Amino acid sequence: MRDDTINEDSDVKEAIHRLPEPVYNDRMFRIKRALDLSMKHQVLPKDQWIKYEEDLRYLEPYLVEVICERREREEWQIKSNECEVKAPVWCDVWCLVFKRICICPNTY
Repeated sequence: MRDDTINEDSDVKEAIHRLPEPVYNDRMFRIKRALDLSMKHQVLPKDQWIKYEEDLRYLEPYLVEVICERREREEWQIKSNECEVKAPVWCDVWCLVFKRICICPNTY
């Protein structure tokens, strides 16, 4: 699963924290299994591989929610400080990384 290998920054860690317990447990099982196979220098049997079409982006909705909340907090902080600093343009990065249309309505 692609979401199992995503680079864990603060947003991703918060999104993982928000996962339902069964989804989190499944994620941890897959990561532990991958580490175990790596230590043994083995490959997962082909019959257990997940096809690209069957791969679920289970973390994406939580990650988008976390990023939108962070961005909103940053905007509020900028407004409260009355500063002319521009908030980071995370949506452009999000679209580049995931090659998807931005779903957050508050884009620059």
